[in-house]
Amino acid sequence: MVHVDGQLLPLGVRTFPSFGAPVVSGFVLPGELVETMAEWRPRQELNQSQTFLKLADGRGWVFVTHPLTGDTLLKREEGQLDY
Repeated sequence: MVHVDGQLLPLGVRTFPSFGAPVVSGFVLPGELVETMAEWRPRQELNQSQTFLKLADGRGWVFVTHPLTGDTLLKREEGQLDY
């Protein structure tokens, strides 16, 4: 999980599966259960090991691990993901 000054932060939802993609007006909040409908991973030759998940509610895409620390941000719970 990502902590700044001891506080867990919301996870920005992106318009497409990329760190450089614009963040939409919504967030995945800490403790929120989300359903996903697609998974995308960059091609190996891009030297990226990130996984992006498309939210089933149509808000956009989120990434699974923190890009700087490698910490897992989402975890599976009974077929769903919990942030």
